[in-house]
Amino acid sequence: MKYYLLMIHAANGILHDTIANTEIVYSYQGTAEPKKGDCIAGYVGQPAGQVRMLFEVTRDSDNNKLYLKKIIDVYPGAEAGNFEELSDVTDMAEASFKDVIEIEAGLYDEIKSRLIKGIADEMEDEEEGLKEQFEKYIYDTGKNPRLQVSELKRWSGKLVGSGVLDKDIFHITDVAEYRTAAEKIRESEEYINYKKDWKLKHPKSGLSLDQGITNYEKFLISLTGNKINYFYTGYESEFPRNRIFFGAPGTGKSFLMDKDRKALTGEDNSTDYERVTFHPDYSYANFVGTYKPVPCKDENGNDSITYEYVPGPFIRVLIKALKSAGRNEKKPFLLLVEEINRANTAAVFGDVFQLLDRNKDYVSEYPIHASEDIKNYLAKSEVLGGNPEDYEQLRIPDNMFIWATMNSADQGVFSMDTAFKRRWDFKYIGIDDNDSELAGKKVVLGQASFQRRVEWNELRKQMNHFMADNGINEDKQLGPYFINKTIAVPESGTEIDSVKFCEAFKNKVIMYLFEDAVRQKRAALFEGVTGDKTRYSSICREFDERGVFIFHQNITDKLYIEKVTSEDGSGA
Repeated sequence: MKYYLLMIHAANGILHDTIANTEIVYSYQGTAEPKKGDCIAGYVGQPAGQVRMLFEVTRDSDNNKLYLKKIIDVYPGAEAGNFEELSDVTDMAEASFKDVIEIEAGLYDEIKSRLIKGIADEMEDEEEGLKEQFEKYIYDTGKNPRLQVSELKRWSGKLVGSGVLDKDIFHITDVAEYRTAAEKIRESEEYINYKKDWKLKHPKSGLSLDQGITNYEKFLISLTGNKINYFYTGYESEFPRNRIFFGAPGTGKSFLMDKDRKALTGEDNSTDYERVTFHPDYSYANFVGTYKPVPCKDENGNDSITYEYVPGPFIRVLIKALKSAGRNEKKPFLLLVEEINRANTAAVFGDVFQLLDRNKDYVSEYPIHASEDIKNYLAKSEVLGGNPEDYEQLRIPDNMFIWATMNSADQGVFSMDTAFKRRWDFKYIGIDDNDSELAGKKVVLGQASFQRRVEWNELRKQMNHFMADNGINEDKQLGPYFINKTIAVPESGTEIDSVKFCEAFKNKVIMYLFEDAVRQKRAALFEGVTGDKTRYSSICREFDERGVFIFHQNITDKLYIEKVTSEDGSGA
């Protein structure tokens, strides 16, 4: 990370070119090339000689354009003459405005600390003014302000004293910062216990503090005109935002997706992702949300049922991502969809489909208009807060990832159209990818004179070669983990448990081959079966006895087969 000084000709001139009120684009002169994540102090011409603003670079410079997020803006700022080190960097009288000059980290930290002190000094002067403005705001909107204001003041002071809050509520003017503070209040033990006691004593009365917390956010929004605009966090990742893992059955798609999930969100992180499995009856209401009956207490304290909007996994993960972005965090959130094509994806995604098209910053290129139900839900104080109108348009933020698995080989899956597919990055898992753990793992099959020891992975590969020779596509063939890894890879040694393996082989492999993959080639594949090759039970019965010899000779001839001797303790 590097630190820079930005020479700005006019204090407000930098604000003319913005993207969604979150990112400032500023053209500059000179040869310095700030990179994403670097810090910049603004050294302005008006007011003369003031160091007033701090920024974070959100993207690498492009053709002498800076992409910045403003962190601090203090009027009038800090006198440049008070920083002796600045005289070594530039002479204000001779400076070419719009230049970017690298400075030492120590100087930047000194500037930052003085600006923060300046903010604190300003806040002391402004506190009474903010309280008066808030009182006027809630009077004008028809609400009784007296208790709301006094309770907000009392509780914010109480929680600053106990270390829950960093500053008094009436020292906060930024909406995102306030939402973080409000969440801390609601999650504090003092507040939870206070609210519980209040509800016991006054079951029919609302809490003035609850009302004050909600209304102060609305008041700040009314001051700033701030809407939900924190879709761009600048979070960087090597992983695609929309990704589908696909391949033949048993290739380890879910395993690899979960491995990447741990790399993205953290090995022990269980809160920043959700996993859902699609099925033929899965719907938009399940995925996005809908009204559902929920238990409640009636006015007499009796058990009852009411209807509330209940979010689905998509909205739940979206809320987590937006909350994090609103706190200026750079943290990823992930929605995992297993078997994405087992449901009608066009129906399940609905208008959310539009949001999958992301721009170069990984934010949804085109917003959708949220339904009244979603807007009202998001505006709840315990969700995102604010007014329903703040959520008129929704996008997927850059810190939200959606990954899925897809198996096109299975029967009964829904096809996905090209428009849907092009919005995803597809990662193909090959038929023999990730099979290293199976090497050398052997199992005893068959009985008496047919008893043989074979390597499961080699048997699988020879069966796949046979299917390929008979025109059966790779997506119908057997992946290395078609039989679960817990069975196919013993905890110690190389010997697979024969009993568990044979049961799994009959119930999974033979069933799949018989019913699906070689439905039209049964007689050829099961050439070694002496009985009825058209009956699944007959094939399983002969597998118990004959083992690998139920298969075509081209398979067994290419296998390395060991006879099981009496020394093995397993037979002849």
